[in-house]
Amino acid sequence: MVVDDCMVYGEEIFALFHLARHKRVLEIGAYKGGSTAILACAARHVCSVDTFMCDHVPGAEHQSTLAAWMKAVEPFGNCDCIVGNSQDSNVHMKLNRNWDVLFIDADHSYKGCLADLTHYVPYVVDGGVVALHDYSMQFGGVIAAAQNYFKRRPDNVEGSIAIYYLKSFENF
Repeated sequence: MVVDDCMVYGEEIFALFHLARHKRVLEIGAYKGGSTAILACAARHVCSVDTFMCDHVPGAEHQSTLAAWMKAVEPFGNCDCIVGNSQDSNVHMKLNRNWDVLFIDADHSYKGCLADLTHYVPYVVDGGVVALHDYSMQFGGVIAAAQNYFKRRPDNVEGSIAIYYLKSFENF
């Protein structure tokens, strides 16, 4: 399997595969489907939320990535998507609220990442997992939002993926 422009590398691939194994995964931010394909290899079901527009890529503004995403996930048959901004209430209304894994790799600003955490962590079942990509100094907004939301350090970090295990006794 080769996915163009996959932005997940090395130990991150193994971490996503392991987290998704036999799980229902909600992915916020999918770009061209590289991470979606990795998740789909192991997951029971993956739902990706994205605008599928390259507005964050200089020189590629307003170009759709939906066809690339569809090509990347087509072999698996266990993926669907919602086209829209993750912070739009219309998107929230289309999703069920029973996910085992939440993988966030969308708006890397503090405000955007915190909004995604605030909206989607409640959709994760007790004992589920939240993983954030680009948890690195290059994307300080992701680190700050995660630390502000969870009030603790990640339980694990694989490459630039921060992993938080949700315990049923935690109160968000």
